[in-house]
Amino acid sequence: MNAIDWIILGIAAVAIAGIVALSFHRGHHEWLTARFAYRSGLAIPPENEAAVGARLGLRERINAVGCYLGAAAGWIIGLPRDTIDPSPQFLFALAGGLAGVAVAIAATSRLLATSASPDRPLFARSTSVSLRDYSSGFERNGTRVVVALSVVALAALLVVATTADASLRSFSTPAIIFVAAAVASLALFEVRGRQIVARGQRASSESELAFDDALRAREMTDLVVPALVFGIYGTTFAVVDIIIVLTSFPPDSVLRPILLVVIAIAIVCGFIAKAIQPQQHYLRALWPKGQPSVAPLPAAQFHPVDTR
Repeated sequence: MNAIDWIILGIAAVAIAGIVALSFHRGHHEWLTARFAYRSGLAIPPENEAAVGARLGLRERINAVGCYLGAAAGWIIGLPRDTIDPSPQFLFALAGGLAGVAVAIAATSRLLATSASPDRPLFARSTSVSLRDYSSGFERNGTRVVVALSVVALAALLVVATTADASLRSFSTPAIIFVAAAVASLALFEVRGRQIVARGQRASSESELAFDDALRAREMTDLVVPALVFGIYGTTFAVVDIIIVLTSFPPDSVLRPILLVVIAIAIVCGFIAKAIQPQQHYLRALWPKGQPSVAPLPAAQFHPVDTR
């Protein structure tokens, strides 16, 4: 690492410290609550806004610290070796930041769980929930397909690379790293996601239960996105390396058009996500008759649990 690397990491650390400090401010809690309500499609009752804002502030601190640690690790791992091109380093930092958020959420999700007052009855569902209630098929299956494609692309690269000399094999290092990270991230989502869903929900009202559902759905997205990004990275690097090995084209002439295609696909996926609103999938799956804080569900669908 040189002085510029240390300066960049230092500036990022100061920025993260500022975000952490801001996350304690009550005014910022109000903004976080309003943004979360808009994205999740959930109307939060005024009497719950303070508690919701505090939990969202805690979540922001966890995400910020996890993002910085992951991005810093990615920046260090992606340090240029035989080239002065810094672009892979930024890709490693971005991917590392996403992975850091996922690991932080997986490790601390219990801290964000709803905590009902012990002197109030608990509300529980009369039906069980599963991962598909909190993560849309677009997110789950799309990520699985992308990760599978990255594994196939890497396997093809390794087969092709066995006929090339050692210098060409060195190109496959980013592909191997990203595909391995994609598989690990998908495994984290599949295992930890189900553990979070299986965890009991302690809510003293329907609105608290709905908010916990919204937060769980957000956690599922935080867990699945790194696997998707790693899978895209791994597939892209593997395809680029295969073309370079087979055609001996300069890396830049291959990488740039493929990156344009990847960007175009990402834009299309963004429009699709905007249309289907996967952030609000949990509402369609668990609250099909309306938002509980606006239009309460029939009492028959819920029953208070006596914990005394």
